[in-house]
Amino acid sequence: MRYAHKGDVVSIFCKVPGEKVKGNPLWYLLTDGTWAWGPAAHIDNIGPAPRWC
Repeated sequence: MRYAHKGDVVSIFCKVPGEKVKGNPLWYLLTDGTWAWGPAAHIDNIGPAPRWC
């Protein structure tokens, strides 16, 4: 299992609706070499919002 720490920059491929985390139902597919999912509630966007998967 891989963890990103506060302040780390990760690449977001796309977003999907899913289980709510802190009231936010969006999840991001991260393209950091592992293709892991991360809850949008814990990730700040830099630039435009990610596209839908």
